[in-house]
Amino acid sequence: MKNLLIATTLFTSCIAYSQCNFDQATFDVIAAKYQNDFTTLEKRSQDIADDAPDPNIMEAPVDITFKIEMVRKDFSCNIPQITMKDKKLSFDTPQVTMKLKSIKFKKPVTKMVIKKTGQYPVIEGWTIKWKDIKTSVPEVTMEEQEIKTKIPEIKVETTNIITAIPEIKMVKKDMSLNLPSVTVKKISAEVKKIEDRAKGVSLESEKLQESQNEEFAQAIHKSFECQRTDLIVSRTNLENEFSTSVSEIENSISQLRSNGLNPESIKGDQGEDINLIAIRDELLLKKKEAFEQIDAAIEKMNTEEKNAINMLAKKIEA
Repeated sequence: MKNLLIATTLFTSCIAYSQCNFDQATFDVIAAKYQNDFTTLEKRSQDIADDAPDPNIMEAPVDITFKIEMVRKDFSCNIPQITMKDKKLSFDTPQVTMKLKSIKFKKPVTKMVIKKTGQYPVIEGWTIKWKDIKTSVPEVTMEEQEIKTKIPEIKVETTNIITAIPEIKMVKKDMSLNLPSVTVKKISAEVKKIEDRAKGVSLESEKLQESQNEEFAQAIHKSFECQRTDLIVSRTNLENEFSTSVSEIENSISQLRSNGLNPESIKGDQGEDINLIAIRDELLLKKKEAFEQIDAAIEKMNTEEKNAINMLAKKIEA
């Protein structure tokens, strides 16, 4: 950091915490809601069995052969278990103050001056007089010049961003439902209604599982999206800070060069050497280091989210 120590360099610690709030309770609420739905569905299944006509009574008069029974259906589902792991990103950020400075230097100046370059004779009567030959000739002199340009004074702050990266694993939960199964050989309108209700309940149980997984996926995405947004905002703010600082220094470099001065060798108020090229390059390096950390954290979140969604969608054999 020596190249940045132009004026007073202060090292302070600025810590930014993520504002995202997300915990296991989010998933637990979803799981509990669907557990109630499955319980309600099972009760509806039992109601179908209770409402079904007794085949022993109906078989003789209408020649119906059918059987209804409750069949246990075992299945498993993935319940997300989330752990928020804090990750600390630490990098230096500059605070550049451009202060107007007067720079004096000697600069060659060419002027045309009248000088005697010889003589020529002039005859007046019996007298010869010599007249001077004067010619305008260039003469180079070193004159003091003064320009006013902005020289950066930089304070460096160590910025710490603490972001919580969700780590999610799937816990297998075994579940079962008693679903009605109707077997018929000859059917009446009444029995057809019972059969349709039984099929509807079975189909609804599958849709409940799909809907639960969809809500889990949305909750997972919401968690990761919040963390990503925080980091993207931090990255954008850093981009603005670095860009402003580098632009100010670039302007000073251009002004010095236009006046024939070397921006790599400027004297400060205390006689210290100032190298604006090195300062600019150091800022660009710090920008690169900060962005690498933030981009790596964002990429890790993308990978974790993708893995979690894939595990959620994976079929489990009961």
